[in-house]
Amino acid sequence: MDFQDFKPSRLELAKSTLQDFISEIRSDRVGLIVFAGKPISSQPLTFDYAIINETLQSLSTNIINQNVPGLSGTNIGDALLLAKGLFDTPDREKIILLLTD
Repeated sequence: MDFQDFKPSRLELAKSTLQDFISEIRSDRVGLIVFAGKPISSQPLTFDYAIINETLQSLSTNIINQNVPGLSGTNIGDALLLAKGLFDTPDREKIILLLTD
């Protein structure tokens, strides 16, 4: 995500895209999961869009130390399973946005 083929970086572009998406919603809970070798729930589902944006602004690739065994790589499958597990209401529409490099 630090690769600079997009300016300033892929991570910054992803964060900006998510902030644009969040600015358009009004009554949906939003959560945030970061992942590399293992997924981490960075922000549980909430209606507090300000806290989601604050969390997004503070995200960096240093959050997950990929020098630790088991934390390197891109484990999309486990990230999606964790995201699916956050949904607790069977009768509502659910959306998972997956942003990865």
